[in-house]
Amino acid sequence: MKTLVTRSNRYEPLFTDLCYQLSAHYGNVFQATRPAKPRDKAMVEGHVKIVYQQVYALLRKRTFYSLKELNIALRDQIEKLNNKPYKIVHNVAGPSIWKERKNL
Repeated sequence: MKTLVTRSNRYEPLFTDLCYQLSAHYGNVFQATRPAKPRDKAMVEGHVKIVYQQVYALLRKRTFYSLKELNIALRDQIEKLNNKPYKIVHNVAGPSIWKERKNL
């Protein structure tokens, strides 16, 4: 949003005082994105989809009677997601191609 940036800069824009107060209050950081070409949008939407499927979908049919109980369940699911190993894809053709090229 143009109203939140006081000085435009490609690498370090200057935000309004309200932005800095909000970031200090909530413990987060404001960062500007590229204005005309949103190259990261697909990656971010992919991560949102993963969190939705792995966290929210597992909790949606449960009933929580307090906010504390909901936060504990969310924290547990997020920890499980963060500790989950990444999928490792082995390239079977890769090593054999290099061996064949060395023999040439």
